Amino acid sequence: MTDSTPHRSAEENGTGVAWFRHHLLDELIPRWWEAARTPNGLFRPHLDRQWRVVSDAPVTLVSQTRLIYNFAAAYRHSGTTRYLEAAAQGADALLGFFRAPVSGGWRWSVYLDGTPADEHLSLYGHAFVIFGLSHAASVTGDDRYRQAALDTAGYVLRAFKDEHGGFIPTLDASGRDLGHTRTQNPIMHLFEGLLALGCRPQQQASYQDAAAVGDWVLNTLFRSDGLLPELYTHDWQELPEAAGGRVDIGHQFEWAYLLSRAVELGVWSGSAADHVLAQGERLLESALKLGYDRAQGGVWSPATPTGRVLSHTKGWWEQCEGARALLHYSRIRQRYDLVPLFRQTIRLCRQRLVDTEYGGWYLRVDPEGTIPNSDKGNVWKVDYHVVGLCEEALRLLDVQN
Repeated sequence: MTDSTPHRSAEENGTGVAWFRHHLLDELIPRWWEAARTPNGLFRPHLDRQWRVVSDAPVTLVSQTRLIYNFAAAYRHSGTTRYLEAAAQGADALLGFFRAPVSGGWRWSVYLDGTPADEHLSLYGHAFVIFGLSHAASVTGDDRYRQAALDTAGYVLRAFKDEHGGFIPTLDASGRDLGHTRTQNPIMHLFEGLLALGCRPQQQASYQDAAAVGDWVLNTLFRSDGLLPELYTHDWQELPEAAGGRVDIGHQFEWAYLLSRAVELGVWSGSAADHVLAQGERLLESALKLGYDRAQGGVWSPATPTGRVLSHTKGWWEQCEGARALLHYSRIRQRYDLVPLFRQTIRLCRQRLVDTEYGGWYLRVDPEGTIPNSDKGNVWKVDYHVVGLCEEALRLLDVQN
């Protein structure tokens, strides 16, 4: 075995499967289990560095569904009953408290007692309903979760679709377009949710929907330089820098991973699969060229539409998505040249982003190396990105060759 393979000395240098398993099941999920649960199944996301609740602010659709996924993933890899119960309780709370007055829709947030807080309809949130409930169904076998995920996918593909073939990011409580700037980000997560839904044999039709979403993104939004911009006008023209346009480098890695994973799952085949893989490779290479720190390791974000990095801060989620894509392509696409970059990124995470005293991850590291914010949780940061990285590492590194 040579240095070019992902296996050599992985355990010795701290990037092998043992670390990911330990980190997920011994260091991360137990803390979320202790800190986030409530008697009614809603999850508290606002936690300080020591995992103490710092706010009774509302629970959002995204924080609830991401934590459902976290507990489902932990059960999948441990068989520990308490995580299965937490995933089910969280899914039941989702079904019980988040249903919107609009048939098929889900309100954005609720208070911790379950009363409605914000009734607007978010494509981002609906995408994670599909994702979270699909994972809950996969570990519990409860058909209520599967059906709710299916119904939500159907609702999204009807209610959020715009006249250009893209998707509206935000609707009001009655289902009308709020006029917000178009963005690729929730569409990426819709694609991810449809992949999770389609993984169940009887739901393969969801792969057809995923393919349609992916094809639209690649044909409409993908730039000739191999980058996928973040923000657009209502007719899906890229916003310039002066209007707030940007390229989120972490999302380039995330899309590259999702496209390759979709081909692996059979969403595309034949020449269509070859085309999608080529686009995924271009995204990966463009992201590495624009936003990867080869000297110190890690991913920067964001950049201007013209390719100037705006901040050399390294956020927790960008490192997770970068590392997951690098590992995936090194293993599944035999890109062994990416192994050193994967190892370099994981070392950066372990040395600078993982809190060795209290557990969990810091939000980011600035260019001087200090940690500006040490909160362990908020409505966006509930470690779904970390769990996704660990799941892919357990899937790919736990194979003896």
